[in-house]
Amino acid sequence: MIRRLRDFVNQQNIFSLQLIVSLLWMSVQWICFQKFHIKEGADSPLYLQAGQDLIEGTFIADRRIWYLGYCLYIAFIKLFTDSITVIVIGQLIIAYCSMIFFFRLLFYNFKDQFLAFCGVLMYLSWIPLHEWNFILYTESIFTSLSIITIYFISKKKYWAGIVVGILCILTRPNGILFLLSFCITLFILQRKTNYKYVFLIAFLFLGLLINEMLAYYGPLMIEGYLLPEIIYFQETLEIKPLDNPYLPSKELGVITQLFLFAFKNFPYFLKISIVKGSLFMTHIKPYYSLSHNLYSILFLYPIYIFAVVGIRKSNLTKIELWGLIYFLLQLFTISITSENWDGRFLPPVLPFVFILSTKGLKKVFL
Repeated sequence: MIRRLRDFVNQQNIFSLQLIVSLLWMSVQWICFQKFHIKEGADSPLYLQAGQDLIEGTFIADRRIWYLGYCLYIAFIKLFTDSITVIVIGQLIIAYCSMIFFFRLLFYNFKDQFLAFCGVLMYLSWIPLHEWNFILYTESIFTSLSIITIYFISKKKYWAGIVVGILCILTRPNGILFLLSFCITLFILQRKTNYKYVFLIAFLFLGLLINEMLAYYGPLMIEGYLLPEIIYFQETLEIKPLDNPYLPSKELGVITQLFLFAFKNFPYFLKISIVKGSLFMTHIKPYYSLSHNLYSILFLYPIYIFAVVGIRKSNLTKIELWGLIYFLLQLFTISITSENWDGRFLPPVLPFVFILSTKGLKKVFL
């Protein structure tokens, strides 16, 4: 079966394969539209108002600044129409372009049409990823821009990659992890060169950004540890809080407070972190249906197994190394904060896990 599919795919030219995956992509979007329709989330009014504020020349200096990229996108659409449907259509257009770029990225990385096709099939088969195309949230745009950025940079179209990358980083707070993963990857690859001072400056700049972000989120994180909040908002999964936890002084810096709380309450902190990280990776929730959780298990577990095989069997390319670091940073961040009730933190990083899984697929079956 695999051999026949591979022969069929290899007989096609790139244009024909892009047409096939385009038809598959449209089918998936139609299924998502029929099932989910166009929706607004709890923060959608926040983004819509921010877009309107930008049009009126009002600078958004509150926490919406961390979503500036998405607010700019909404402001651009609002210049022509207030239709929520048009905003979603724009997200779909960008998502389609990113899917094509993802196919080309896979082909560039593996130099094999069949492997590129397999990677795109993984991408198309994970429905929760495409659901966000129909919701007025940052996930769709952020995921699409991250793929496009990596494609441009891998093809050495650096200016295009920088422009799209800046928009991506500004789209949501996790954009800092996107940038940090770049810096870590370059540091690993270029550690024997004379760029160490450039990396030092970059890490210091990122440290300042993270510290500024934690000024708002840090106290909320400590409150979440005390509950303990496993899933946002205030879902504890019946895990009991500590009776007498160590609480650092609020006069200390936020990062110091977080470090001291984790260090002084380490067994408890480790326990809740593992639970949150596991829920993030598996996309399982106690309030999801049995069929939904089974779908997550049957799809994601093999994906992770193939990814581990791909990591272990041979040296990683630059794209694969960056994808691994990016995923681990996201996993670490969720583990020390909290998983979201709708699991929306996983979809943006999964395309890069699919690249690693495709590498493992190659090692096992080809």
